[in-house]
Amino acid sequence: MPPASSPSTAAAPDAPLGPPPAAAARARWRVRVLGGVDLVGAGGERHSRFPSRAIAALLARLALAPERAHAREELVELLWPGVDLPVGRNRLRQALSTLKSLLEPAGDALAAPVLLADRAQVRVAPGALACDAREFEAALRERRLAEARDLYRGELMPGHYDDWVQEERRRLENLFERLERRLHSPEDAPGPAAPPGNDGPAGDGPAARRAAALAGGPATAAPVATVATAAMVAATAAQPLLPSYLTRWFGASALLRRLCEEVEAHRLVTLLGPGGGGKTRLAVELARALREAPPGHTVAPEARGAFDLVAFVPLVALASAEGLVDQVLAALSVRAAPGVTGTAALRQALAGRRVLVVLDNLEHLLPEAAARVLQLADELPQAHLLVTSRRRLDVDGERAFAIDALALPPAPPRPVTLADAAASAAVQMFVDRARAARTDFHLSARNATVLAALVHALGGLPLAVELAAARVRSFSPSEMLQRLTRAPSGGSGAAVASKAPIAGSAGSTVRIESPESAVSARRATAAGGTPALDLLSRAGPRGARDARHASMEAVIAWSWAQLEPADAQLLCASTVFGGPFTAAALAFVAEDDGAPLRLDVLQAHSMLRSEPVPGDPEGPLRFALLPPVREFATAQAVAVVGSDAPQRWRARHRQWLVQWAGAFGPTPPLTELRAEIPNLAAALDGALHDGRPEEALQVVVALRPALADVALPEGLLDALAAALASGRGEPEPRSRAYTLLGLLGARVGRASARDDVDAGVALATPTSPARARALHAAASVRWRLASDAAGALRLINEARAAPRLDDETRASLLALSGAIAGAHERDFARSEALQREAFALWQRLGNRHAMTSGHYNLAICATRLKRWDEALAHLQAACDAARELGDWQQLSLALNVLGNTLAGRRDWAGALRAYGEAAEHAWAALETRALLYALWNAPHALAHLRRPEAAARLMAFAAATWAAQFGPIKADDRAEIRRLQRLSTVQIGAARHAAAWAEGERATLAEAVAWMREAAG
Repeated sequence: MPPASSPSTAAAPDAPLGPPPAAAARARWRVRVLGGVDLVGAGGERHSRFPSRAIAALLARLALAPERAHAREELVELLWPGVDLPVGRNRLRQALSTLKSLLEPAGDALAAPVLLADRAQVRVAPGALACDAREFEAALRERRLAEARDLYRGELMPGHYDDWVQEERRRLENLFERLERRLHSPEDAPGPAAPPGNDGPAGDGPAARRAAALAGGPATAAPVATVATAAMVAATAAQPLLPSYLTRWFGASALLRRLCEEVEAHRLVTLLGPGGGGKTRLAVELARALREAPPGHTVAPEARGAFDLVAFVPLVALASAEGLVDQVLAALSVRAAPGVTGTAALRQALAGRRVLVVLDNLEHLLPEAAARVLQLADELPQAHLLVTSRRRLDVDGERAFAIDALALPPAPPRPVTLADAAASAAVQMFVDRARAARTDFHLSARNATVLAALVHALGGLPLAVELAAARVRSFSPSEMLQRLTRAPSGGSGAAVASKAPIAGSAGSTVRIESPESAVSARRATAAGGTPALDLLSRAGPRGARDARHASMEAVIAWSWAQLEPADAQLLCASTVFGGPFTAAALAFVAEDDGAPLRLDVLQAHSMLRSEPVPGDPEGPLRFALLPPVREFATAQAVAVVGSDAPQRWRARHRQWLVQWAGAFGPTPPLTELRAEIPNLAAALDGALHDGRPEEALQVVVALRPALADVALPEGLLDALAAALASGRGEPEPRSRAYTLLGLLGARVGRASARDDVDAGVALATPTSPARARALHAAASVRWRLASDAAGALRLINEARAAPRLDDETRASLLALSGAIAGAHERDFARSEALQREAFALWQRLGNRHAMTSGHYNLAICATRLKRWDEALAHLQAACDAARELGDWQQLSLALNVLGNTLAGRRDWAGALRAYGEAAEHAWAALETRALLYALWNAPHALAHLRRPEAAARLMAFAAATWAAQFGPIKADDRAEIRRLQRLSTVQIGAARHAAAWAEGERATLAEAVAWMREAAG
């Protein structure tokens, strides 16, 4: 992919756009193509670097002719001249998907689409895009010559040399040259501007607007009013300086709008967040927006002019809260007269004015500074105070506003599309900062997944992203990711025994007196155990100028120094978790009943964050450490609590998981379980590190009833396999663990799945219930992976003869027998009878997940017997229950069968929608097998809807991937492929079909999902 386009030097990339016409001001986005290519949203968000040059050119082409319907073939030829049409169409699909993600971001309140595309054409929604080149021409036509001159900020799309760009560039240059001649012609030259009055600014600039507001009238008010306001105008015009930045700002436009509303409505707002989280930058951007929002950057139009004075007060160098008022005086250039207190001087200077005072970096002055802030609020009743801090002030009237991390793409291990990555503010920032260090660096389809995983490992912290991006001179993104995700010695979340104490002796609990002591002691150790912190640092002039932000280690140490010993100890204990955890779990691990209150303190210090469980907003909150904080706390654990504590915490964590699983009812809570999977992975890793593989097996066996219904990441399955390979543990739990490993492995195409279930059978005692379960698992894997009906039925019969067969296993054996009777023996009546018997047993047992599976099985029976209404009733029940229970695998499977049922009724459009939803749920839940079912079934609906190329691509991908992951394709399925190929060839010809098929066979899973989304639309 070519490098991302960059703005010309003809105009600074962050320079404000000129005043747009009324129609342009109402547009969702404004595109500048004169003097550079950039994009400014109605909410102030800005993009001036794009994932590729082609995407920038596509945006410009559409913006230059928004009323046209652009043929896809025409766009392909303009953007990639001479490329093969199938390849070009694929590139255009990907470019449109990426561009739509920029123009129509997820969660945007402005929900109307910007781009309208079908299979033949692409056009812009009416009024959605404004463009400076079109405004330039409109101004020429209407003889607004001075405005036209201002709009022409440079040549069209500098740095782009496509034929169509150069042709349009020459046309616009000719227009501008004629404009220049007309402006120098006496009869066409605009008249001179009215001279400014002697008493104040003229025109419609910010100073004039402030003067008019103070005078109670427009800027051209009568001289008497102007004279009356001259002193006020002079004072107002001399606004205190705000910090300036040379770097772009990413992903906070919506956050800025929300903060603006809070600051307008409340007099004391504390902007909270961890060190390096972007608090100061957000506060400065807000101050600038409220003081003088330029056209095109308006954050909240009604807020412009809300404050006639904005003061930024840096407090980082202040040693004591006693100097806080003096800092405010200095920032405002106010000098107290002899005998006048600082607050009295402020009150006199600011009387009658509405002021916003930004107090930046207050946390190290707390709690003493809280009283000083309240004093300011009392003495300045018209002032609003915005405080940036890692800690709350905890005073009456305070409004806390927590800053979010940069928006992240989908989390690993899910593959990420180029559009997903391009829409992420964290990835955008990484690419921007990386290009400052290496100009050839750009986002591409090849590095999108790695960059997504990398920004996740950085926690989306702006400073961490910036520090990592600066390392692209010496490290590739893959090498950085390897360092960042390398677990410290001791397993996931384990303590690093090689670290030196930061204060006191091992086993003591002492307060850290300074951040420097934590950093210097950490560096005094020999071997590195903090690869992420070592990577996330910078030297040179900037590091020397701002030592607090020279490294993530220094940033975290600053907050660490404010913690009390018990709070620091609890933070260290929380490192045993691999992901978000509950207060109850941490209280058990740390043996600290006060953990919930201490967690509140740690959150107040911005050392961790709280979040609800996805899909369960009313459930208990979970708490999460940012990755750099986890590594820092892990490195300090031994010094804070002693060398044996980390291993004790890990053992307590395993005990907690077993107890938690024991409290499950008949229907395990899958939503809670999914949230606990990262912690389960950490527990297994910790058990292996501690030499306790048998305890890892105990945890897995306790969770077995629930784990069978969720997808587990490959790394967790590897850890379970390693625990089993140790040979430690009793035969019974080893048998159950092997059985579970084989069943889960079969779902993701794990090569060892059959050997694992066979090992489970071999280890089971002949008279134990575990043997019947192991035999069922072995039969299920043989049927799923090899369609070995004879082998599966032999194992089923052996299991049925077991002396201690429980109802749960009996129901599972009945359901598997019914599946074989219907699919292999074609005995539909017997299949249905067996499934009904299994369903009745599940109803008696009360496991709603199993009952949902029963509805699904009965729906399949009904479709085979062409009882469509009955099938739809069972599918409705299955889908409703699966959604309620968070059973995404079963929901995806049910939607697949719903698609088949609708296809049986010739409702091809409805079938395609069902397959599309099935794919989405399987993709979100990492259910590979269910996802491939949807990608396999959708092509038949697409072919009947006369979309043969999409059908051929998806079928080719599904067939190739199934064969690679799950083995040879059955004869019936091969016949289905041949029918689809014939239908596609008849519709588009052999050559186009072959090209589409080859494209599908080469595709990645993420590309196939993107095709599915586009097809199901």
